[in-house]
Amino acid sequence: MLARLNTKIPPALLLVFAGLLLAMLPNNNLVSEDRLWLTNVIALLLGALALVIIVVAVIGFRRQQTTIDPRDPRQTTHLINQGIFAYSRNPIYLAFVLLIIAFGLLMNSVWLFIVTPAFTAYLTLWQIIPEEQALKQLFGKAYDDYSQQVRRWL
Repeated sequence: MLARLNTKIPPALLLVFAGLLLAMLPNNNLVSEDRLWLTNVIALLLGALALVIIVVAVIGFRRQQTTIDPRDPRQTTHLINQGIFAYSRNPIYLAFVLLIIAFGLLMNSVWLFIVTPAFTAYLTLWQIIPEEQALKQLFGKAYDDYSQQVRRWL
């Protein structure tokens, strides 16, 4: 019997925490002032891409009439494997990583090279792997086939 996931920190809250951490850490400039405009443009493009990915993924959840809430796999009614989910099993989490990178670039912080991998590792271990185990229980071979065809991140 499936139960609620025992995640330590919900993914959206973890994203906020990572952003706050980047904002609070001492500013060690990633690039010089004369190149700051370029990193800001890249950051804005990455942020926009992340938001598009989130919107497209949410539309995919809505079309299949299944839950977007990752905490309770019992509410999952469909395995989504088309649209953006044909390229990433976790497009919203991928978008969260892009948002952290974008924010780190806007902050001009070298800390993004520590915060981003830490965020990704934590999310993988404490959220994605338990979700995958729950989806395997729910959908069996269909999920196995899907996970063989589509990568976890991209």
